[in-house]
Amino acid sequence: MEITDEDVWAREERLWTGGADAYAELLDNDALMVFPEMGALNAASVRKSIERAPRWESVDMRERSLVRPAQSLIVIAYRAESRRSEEPAYAAFCSSTYRAVGNGWRIVQHQQTLAN
Repeated sequence: MEITDEDVWAREERLWTGGADAYAELLDNDALMVFPEMGALNAASVRKSIERAPRWESVDMRERSLVRPAQSLIVIAYRAESRRSEEPAYAAFCSSTYRAVGNGWRIVQHQQTLAN
């Protein structure tokens, strides 16, 4: 199943700025995500937290890297700077792993480390 690099980055941006609908479409049921303030969360916990969390208004993903270690896997890494209305910017080093599932690609891993 083919997916362009641009489509991968567009999916990643949707996970930052989109709501519960983006996670329903893109998050694998077996996903694990690690956030600095929340620790490790499984897919059910992530979906629940997204329902009540304010979404980012924008995200700037720099220092992008993308590798395809297998036909059904894509791993990305980048530095993110995101913003919500009047809050200070949030900066983190991030990685995500996507795998081909059925007729689409779903995120199975995401990790954030605060950038100082």
